[in-house]
Amino acid sequence: MEPKSQSATDQLRDTHFVLHSELQRMNAISQTLGSTSKNYKDISDQYDDYGSEFSRAGKFLREMRRRISMQDVIFYVCFYIFLASAAWLFLKRFGVKTILSWFLAIFYYLLSYVFTYFDNETQGQDL
Repeated sequence: MEPKSQSATDQLRDTHFVLHSELQRMNAISQTLGSTSKNYKDISDQYDDYGSEFSRAGKFLREMRRRISMQDVIFYVCFYIFLASAAWLFLKRFGVKTILSWFLAIFYYLLSYVFTYFDNETQGQDL
């Protein structure tokens, strides 16, 4: 009976050694997982910071777009005020009759040129 008890003791000792080594391995894995989860938490916090930065950048870009469009509107309004002032000064200086006669003369010469051009083009073709 003695040899059976020693073999049982040896088996228990081997089992204890295996369980102890597995416990140490699990403790090491637990520490590694703890540091990995801490790293993931830090990365998540960093991404949250990036998200808030992107949000602020988006707000800044919307504000810049609004300001640029407002500047465009102001530019066009000022340009049209300038054109209206120039037209008013031009009309005040030369009068409406003179300007209308100029426009009619220019229109007449343009029409006569267009018709003579088309007459010269169609004379060479048989209809």
